[in-house]
Amino acid sequence: MTIQHILIQVIFPVFLIVIVGYIVGKFKALDPKTLSTTCVYLLTPMLIIDTLTKYMPPFKELVWIFSAVIAHLIILSLISWLIAVIFKVKGRAFSYLLLTIVICNSGNYPVPINFFAYGETGMTYALLVMIANIFITTTVGVWLASSNGKFLEGLKSILSLPLIYALLLPFALKFLGWHIPDCLMKAIHLLGQAAIPMDLIVLGSILAMSMSNLIDYRSFVSIAVRLLISPLLGILIVLALGITGQMQKSLIITFGMPTAVYTSILATQFDGDKEFAAGAVLLSTICSLLTVPLILWLLG
Repeated sequence: MTIQHILIQVIFPVFLIVIVGYIVGKFKALDPKTLSTTCVYLLTPMLIIDTLTKYMPPFKELVWIFSAVIAHLIILSLISWLIAVIFKVKGRAFSYLLLTIVICNSGNYPVPINFFAYGETGMTYALLVMIANIFITTTVGVWLASSNGKFLEGLKSILSLPLIYALLLPFALKFLGWHIPDCLMKAIHLLGQAAIPMDLIVLGSILAMSMSNLIDYRSFVSIAVRLLISPLLGILIVLALGITGQMQKSLIITFGMPTAVYTSILATQFDGDKEFAAGAVLLSTICSLLTVPLILWLLG
């Protein structure tokens, strides 16, 4: 896989949708919060149900992947805390700095990259890693975005979202031996397919509202940790856990991904620092044009 192939076949379609969202948001009265509500409460839950219904991963592989993702989250959070202490970032500003560092793009970016680089096997493991990261998004991500670090407020926000129930539903159905009727699955599939482009349109509309406020020193700190420290930490974790083969490569690639679009969705949904979140997403994605090809080259 060449760099040119990555740029044309993976990066360009993503940025094209963001640009469309930016243009429409610039000239029409789009409400990013209304769009983000649609994503959080409808489209993303349907995507989760659709994905898990089609492919139910073996339990053993899930344990290894979840162990790596949780270990990575804890250590990366500690590193972020130390950085926040150094730069004297406190309160909700720290929550959003941590949000943009620990929650990476685990779906629409690494899944196609794994497929183009390693075929069906690579894509399968990328999907498993994506599922683990979705759990992080629906728990830690919502907690950070919705509260000032108060546990009960964050827990209330988490339990009010359908995302976590969408994660549990396919497992419950499999345990009970039940199946969703085909007529319903067709509707679920169509709604789920709209989740990723809608996320990108929301990002573009957020950028259109406040481009001048997107960049501050926190953005560069977030990018450095997200794109440089995170994949290096990922390498140490998979080696320490003894993870090898394609699972190792897919984990490292995902750990080296830019900040997730979903952070700007959460920031908009919970009236947070959406300008900083959108800026971290945009800048980290642009900078990943340099770092992701390097990771792929090193992994071979």
